[in-house]
Amino acid sequence: MEDDENDTLAFERWEAYVIEHYPNPERTGCPSRETLKRFVDSPAQVGLEDLNDTHITRCRECVMDLRELRRLRDTSTPNVITEP
Repeated sequence: MEDDENDTLAFERWEAYVIEHYPNPERTGCPSRETLKRFVDSPAQVGLEDLNDTHITRCRECVMDLRELRRLRDTSTPNVITEP
């Protein structure tokens, strides 16, 4: 399988690796779900300090939350205003 311009395959492999090797069931050091949601919706608006530096790159629970938040974002229906 070839990767796309967004490096989707590379990120999917990274996520799988983190999920397998970096469990954090106590959620030690995890940013809040609100912070993760802001990161998914507007990454430029969230600083490394908000994400506890690089914590999300080595935490199964954060990676799983980010996957779910991206899925919800990608499947949500935009607010469309139709004219009568």
